[in-house]
Amino acid sequence: MSGSGDSGSQMPQESNTVQDLPSKYEKLAAEYAKIKAQAIVLKKAVLEEQKQNGDLKQTLRSQEQSLRKNEQEMESLVFRNQQLTKRVTVLQDDLEEERKLAKKGGKKHDSASSSVSEYNGVLDEDFKRLIQENG
Repeated sequence: MSGSGDSGSQMPQESNTVQDLPSKYEKLAAEYAKIKAQAIVLKKAVLEEQKQNGDLKQTLRSQEQSLRKNEQEMESLVFRNQQLTKRVTVLQDDLEEERKLAKKGGKKHDSASSSVSEYNGVLDEDFKRLIQENG
């Protein structure tokens, strides 16, 4: 009899388990739906982040390109400025030398001095124009 009592006690457990299956299934289905909805939201968030990341990379490339262009322009202007500074120094030295010669030579260098003055005036105007272009 003890054997039949044991099988009787198992029956109620099995019936409880069978009765619990629909509620367990509903809980599982609800959990699955919740996780699936979260997955959709997360996928959208990942796609948005990837797009934003791509946009930021493009912006960075564009700004780096602009920076390189500006650095090259700056180097070019510095080089041109150095050339102009050397040219002005040479012209000032030449002018000073001409003035010294004009003082020593007196009136016989007067016509040469006036043509040098005209030449220096043209160079001075050219220099001012170049400074304005590079300024």
